[in-house]
Amino acid sequence: MYKLGLLLILFTLFSCEKKEEKCCMNVESQVLLNLTNEDSNNIFELNEGAKGLNDLDLYYVDKSGNREIQNHSNLDIPKNMQIIDWEVPKQKILKVFGNLTPQSDGYAESILVVKGYLEVSIKLKIESTDSYKGYSQLLVNGKEISKSQLGRPISVKLTPFSE
Repeated sequence: MYKLGLLLILFTLFSCEKKEEKCCMNVESQVLLNLTNEDSNNIFELNEGAKGLNDLDLYYVDKSGNREIQNHSNLDIPKNMQIIDWEVPKQKILKVFGNLTPQSDGYAESILVVKGYLEVSIKLKIESTDSYKGYSQLLVNGKEISKSQLGRPISVKLTPFSE
């Protein structure tokens, strides 16, 4: 009886399938933008005509090429962007959480619309592993941003929209 109990315990221990659970996935899609007008003034710090989140819209371009506006009231950051204070140099910048759904070329595109200005294209070269999804290359309005600049505010001079 003792041997049968021991065999049952051993059988139970060795027959259990051990599954490793994935703990976490690090997702990196943050892009920092220092947006200036045609006079090189920060659009968030103008005395008159300063822009706020209500003047901005962010669109993600899906795999079919359609735009999806990023206004989700249930999120902590409903527009997937926020205006933050940057310390050196002291200025207000826009933190954008870019699209991570790549198109056939491996790039995911986001379109920033600032009221009164032409659109800003933000493209991320998507890299993905089991524990990471993010980008390795950034293009703003078609211009490649150097890797040393990633994680720092990128200066973007906005072009006024004329009808």
